[in-house]
Amino acid sequence: MQLNWISAVRNLFSPQPRGAQSNAAKGNVTIAVLSMPSWAGRRVRHQVQLIDRQEDQATVWSPEYVDVGESVWIEDGERAVKCNVKAYVATGGGYRLKLSIGGKTRRSDERTPCNTPGDLEWVDGLTRVRCPVRVTDLTANGAQVMLSRPVPEFRSVRLQIHGRAEVGTTRYCLRIGTSYLAGIEFV
Repeated sequence: MQLNWISAVRNLFSPQPRGAQSNAAKGNVTIAVLSMPSWAGRRVRHQVQLIDRQEDQATVWSPEYVDVGESVWIEDGERAVKCNVKAYVATGGGYRLKLSIGGKTRRSDERTPCNTPGDLEWVDGLTRVRCPVRVTDLTANGAQVMLSRPVPEFRSVRLQIHGRAEVGTTRYCLRIGTSYLAGIEFV
């Protein structure tokens, strides 16, 4: 709740075209994930607010600076697509990025939204950690889960859902309010 309120306040102070009404003003704040390459060769991921999305372009508010011309991936609840940064405007505490969508998608399978309880297990040092999760979407090759504690990235995990166990690797873990959103790729 606090994250949506902060995003709505930030949107009030960011420049907007005349006659445009922001998603936050409509009560429709969408959080997405932007990933881009870092100087260390690893992908950096952070949350962005999806302001506007059309078939071939999108506008997002990002707390991080991204160079014009940089190739990035935007992941929202529907799909992950490759984009190029066309322009940016510095706003209070972040950047409004204009992205052109390349149309290429990273996912070979469609996501199936769900709201199913499950358990996630992983080993941390010498300790086996077990945490209840809520599976928010599922594909043949992975899942997205909401949990109460962070799970390290690139950690081998076991997801128990619907009476069966899937083994995989965590691809990301983001803090969303008091919870964490983790992506798991099945092996």
